[in-house]
Amino acid sequence: ETFLAEFVAASADGAVETGSSVTLSCDPVAGASRYEFEIEYQASTGGSFSRYYAYETSASEKTFWPVYSDTTYRWRVQAATGSGWGEDSGWTEFRYAP
Repeated sequence: ETFLAEFVAASADGAVETGSSVTLSCDPVAGASRYEFEIEYQASTGGSFSRYYAYETSASEKTFWPVYSDTTYRWRVQAATGSGWGEDSGWTEFRYAP
């Protein structure tokens, strides 16, 4: 399943992912040469989030394979142009329950 996010306002918040991989994507940003997808996970319900990984890529999407089952993840993305890194998209959460 692909979670789509507008670059400023993330969508698909609260979705449940049941496949073996998750694809995160955003609308391409004009002039962007790099994107960073930052992912965090929540070890226990209501607990704080911990850093999972940050992926830097030239594409406006990233597929990853979550390690922790029955876990809430959140992600955000930001793009870099010749002027530097832009604002991040804001967090979007999903539950990974394969």
